[in-house]
Amino acid sequence: MMHQLDVRIYYEDTDAGGVVYHANYLKFMERARTEALRSCGFEQSEIATQDDVIFALSQSDVRYLRPAVYDDLIRVETQLLAVKGARILFKQAIYRKQDVLVTADITIATISKEGKAKRIPEYIRTRLLKEIS
Repeated sequence: MMHQLDVRIYYEDTDAGGVVYHANYLKFMERARTEALRSCGFEQSEIATQDDVIFALSQSDVRYLRPAVYDDLIRVETQLLAVKGARILFKQAIYRKQDVLVTADITIATISKEGKAKRIPEYIRTRLLKEIS
């Protein structure tokens, strides 16, 4: 699965110099992962209600290469790499036109509402594994 999400940089996303604040890249990537899952037919709110499964960031390895600035249109690309017992691995990159701005390896854990590790429901696992093949 390769999913793309376009994001416009607003003033609220930047620091006093008009450069995107580093933590906001994580927000952009979170939105992109949510939309990638939605494109596979999964609504996280429904999964939380029906299956008591919440997706939580457990690890991120982010490399900041170039800054995005106010009014840029960036593209967040999300690639699903692996689906394991209670983890989903993604590779994400943020681009401005052809320039790579940020890359990240992201691990998402699946947990219960109580915060305990919980296996990915089989119907989700099966669908996501089809996306990888």
